[in-house]
Amino acid sequence: MADTALVIMARYPRAGTTKTRLARAIGDEEAVLLYRAFLTDLAQKFAGQIADLYWAYTPAEVNYADFMATLVPSREQHIRCFPQQGADLGDRLLHAFQWTYKSGYERTIVIGSDSPHIRRDIVAAARNALAASMASKATVSAARPRISAARRPSFSSSSRAASRTADDHRTGTKPGPESLHSGDAV
Repeated sequence: MADTALVIMARYPRAGTTKTRLARAIGDEEAVLLYRAFLTDLAQKFAGQIADLYWAYTPAEVNYADFMATLVPSREQHIRCFPQQGADLGDRLLHAFQWTYKSGYERTIVIGSDSPHIRRDIVAAARNALAASMASKATVSAARPRISAARRPSFSSSSRAASRTADDHRTGTKPGPESLHSGDAV
């Protein structure tokens, strides 16, 4: 087991519930096909790489591991999943961080599934920043994609740091001084 988990927040693609704003322009079925392509690209890019890959999925009743195995059968051994929990994105992010720490990871990096263009080096920068700095969390932005990352100590002594990370996502609050942006030296 690696010391870092990469969690991709995802949903099971269903017509009418997936990429709904985009679907208004291109149609439900086309939006589902595009989202499936996003998931495939992310799995091919990150499975078996610098961190253990997990899919935090919704809705909870689907067998997400089987679904992902149909998209990327060559990466099936790297497919690990757990259901999202929480009323809003902040709660779901908090759960993802807590779940990976309970599973023994020292560092967790979380990205969204609608950013298939995010590069490995950006994820590596978040991992390296957490490994090298005293910061308990880091946010790496590469234009639109956003990565949240945190080390275990921010959650073991108090859930306050976890709540701040979750609140940043709920409210759009700009991250604090421990943040990184893709152009920063790490």
